[in-house]
Order: sequence, then structure tokens, then C-alpha cells
Amino acid sequence: MIMGSYYYGLLGALLGLLANSFLSCAMYFALLKLVFNKHSLKSKYLTNLADLIFLFKFTLPVSIGSYLVVPVVWICNLMLVDIHPKGLSELGIFEAANQFKVAILFVPSLVVQTVIPILSNYLSKSNSGEFDSIIKYQ
Repeated sequence: MIMGSYYYGLLGALLGLLANSFLSCAMYFALLKLVFNKHSLKSKYLTNLADLIFLFKFTLPVSIGSYLVVPVVWICNLMLVDIHPKGLSELGIFEAANQFKVAILFVPSLVVQTVIPILSNYLSKSNSGEFDSIIKYQ
């Protein structure tokens, strides 16, 4: 990818990224085949057409939604820059506030990721006394 971008610019970088993805896929396929053969496992690629249709119906909207996030944010930033006479400075203030929000929410999100499984474990074991004491001190 680096050589492609050095010699051919953006097109070379994109072709290098494509080649990198293809080679990674081929190497993972070969490694998976080697591991399957080592453990005497058989791989079934097409099991049920209904499962593939369901998977396609689920993954296509999710993929489109995730691919649209960056262009929509970019277009909204562009609109902010174009609408206001001091658009670039307003965008800078907005991005600084956005990064500040991310920094503030970083620690609570880490706490939630560790506390929720612990609380669900206590609740599933019917340890209501320990669960209530944990909730009380939070």
C-alpha cells in the first residue's frame, strides 16, 4: 500500500489496500484449512439457503448504516462551515466540545462495561442480598 501510494498516488494506495485485503483473506483461508485438517474437521460452506438469506437481510442494512455515518458527519460539518461566516472556527469549537464529551464519558463507559456483568451474575445466582448491597453502595 505504501509503495502503491508512493508511485501511483491515491489509486495506488487503494489498489494496495485491496491487494492487502485479498492476501489477508487468502492467508486466513489457508490457515483455517490447515487447522481444520490438523483436527480432522470438515468445513461446510453452504449449509442452508434460508440462513444465508436471513444473514444477508440483516447484514446489508447494518453495513449500509455503518458506512453512512462518516459521510453524513462529513456533510454536516461541511454545512456548518458553509452556513456561518466563521464556519471553520465554529467547527473547531464544536469538535473540541465533542472531544471533551468523549473524554468525560470515557470513565463511566469503562465502569459500566465491568459492573453490568458482575451485577447480572449476582442477580442470576439469586444473591439478592449481595445484589442489593452492591446497588446500595453505588
